[in-house]
Amino acid sequence: MASRDLDELLPGTQKKVEPWLQACEGIITQQVFVLCTYRSQDEQNALWAQGRYPLEKVNRIRELASMPPITEKENEHEVTWTHHSKHTDRRACDFALKMPNIWDLKADIDADGIPDYTEVGQLAEKFGLQWGIIAKGGEHKDLGHVQDNEIYST
Repeated sequence: MASRDLDELLPGTQKKVEPWLQACEGIITQQVFVLCTYRSQDEQNALWAQGRYPLEKVNRIRELASMPPITEKENEHEVTWTHHSKHTDRRACDFALKMPNIWDLKADIDADGIPDYTEVGQLAEKFGLQWGIIAKGGEHKDLGHVQDNEIYST
């Protein structure tokens, strides 16, 4: 299963994500919580298959990744656009904001005129993280995602 543990990130990425999450506590009223840090390539392959292949094939791939099966309804939509996620490199973090509708990307619970996801994402950029990855020619933004594009020597 994909991890939510910050210790699963590369040390350089962890040194950016941890202070960013701490800084978020001071600017928004909602809690930012981590949904995913590291995921294996098998898990990424299973997520890639979702919404692209028939349910039987998707669930076979999920089984190989030790993931539970999904339903036909869950297989109606693609959930990722890449085979090569920064999550498998331990350089990405998916997050959400704890609020009535965690996927309301335009919500401004703290009523400061800036959507809360925007506040959190822009703050991530100040810590050297890339926020809101744009995919598919700019038609989709992943506003609950930050990643570290720095290459670290081992």
